[in-house]
Amino acid sequence: ITGATHFYSTLFGWKSDERRLPHLSHGYTVYSVGNESVAGAIKIQRNWGKVPERWQVLFAVTDLERTIDQTHGLGGSDDLPIIDIPNVGRCASLLDHRQGLFIVMQPVAK
Repeated sequence: ITGATHFYSTLFGWKSDERRLPHLSHGYTVYSVGNESVAGAIKIQRNWGKVPERWQVLFAVTDLERTIDQTHGLGGSDDLPIIDIPNVGRCASLLDHRQGLFIVMQPVAK
């Protein structure tokens, strides 16, 4: 994470903030520009097995269930079930029609 933080903070002018989220046993780095969160990073844990380092796209949505239903209707499928993250929102990991992985997040109302 340290190398990625340096690289992308320098490249894009991002600021980073290490956070603890209730559903994770380790830290989560949030990158921001001004007051707007633009990306996040998590250190790959050994107990996950062989997981390659990568960026994963996350889309903010207003209706998580509707987005999941639309994904299924377009030939996509579930990767992981819905996860509720207290004080953050609800998210799901999905696969598009070509098995491309993406995450959708419905943030908590402000």
